[in-house]
Amino acid sequence: MAPPDARLSDCVLGGYSVMLTERRPDWARAKLPDRIVSRSRCLGQDVSDVWLDAYRERDGDMETVYAQAQARFGLDRTAVDKLCRWYQDGQEIEFDVFTELPPAQVIVRDFLAGRSDVAIIGIGLPRVYVQEFLAGGPPQPEPAGFVDSFNPVMEVVKRDVPLASGGTVLGFELLVDNSGLSCSWLCNGIDRVAEEKPGIETNAVGLIESLDEAARVVTHIREDGHAEPGLWLPWLIVRYERTLAG
Repeated sequence: MAPPDARLSDCVLGGYSVMLTERRPDWARAKLPDRIVSRSRCLGQDVSDVWLDAYRERDGDMETVYAQAQARFGLDRTAVDKLCRWYQDGQEIEFDVFTELPPAQVIVRDFLAGRSDVAIIGIGLPRVYVQEFLAGGPPQPEPAGFVDSFNPVMEVVKRDVPLASGGTVLGFELLVDNSGLSCSWLCNGIDRVAEEKPGIETNAVGLIESLDEAARVVTHIREDGHAEPGLWLPWLIVRYERTLAG
């Protein structure tokens, strides 16, 4: 048995997500994989959008919610209603992120078992960045206050628990936080710049292999000032098996 990946032990859980991976966008570099595994909704579809959309339209246009769930996730009306009931009763979820791995695997088993494009991913924040993240960003002169009073990933990080063992560590993805994690460094084309200036290349799955390299790119983003506003940090991306253990 291979020893545990040291990068896991250095990180605090930021949550688990069930994502539908999408093909590499036309604007992305051809050297990136055909299908990108990312925590950003810009590069994949998060199944939590189903219950979030249903909650927003609970007294409004549910027909659009049903249609979008069918088009995006292949879920019929019965599945959408069942998924929303699960969400309302669930105790292991923080708004749109799972706080435990097994519930994410249950969602895949019960609602998305026939899809080959499903990825269960966990994200971990290196401990060296935890206090900065919880404080809402670096000190002046950089802008402060770009983290909303409620941030589901922040609530998970506050628990100070490790990521589940047994996953495959893919590398570090740079994600921007502005009231929740949003765009990836790939969305902003920073991977191109990083290769040219800090001289850091992506690994086989389009992520950064080491924390040291990821930290250098974060420093470049902050000094350059041209990326999307917010708190850019390196997040460890771990992919997990779709089936429950045992």
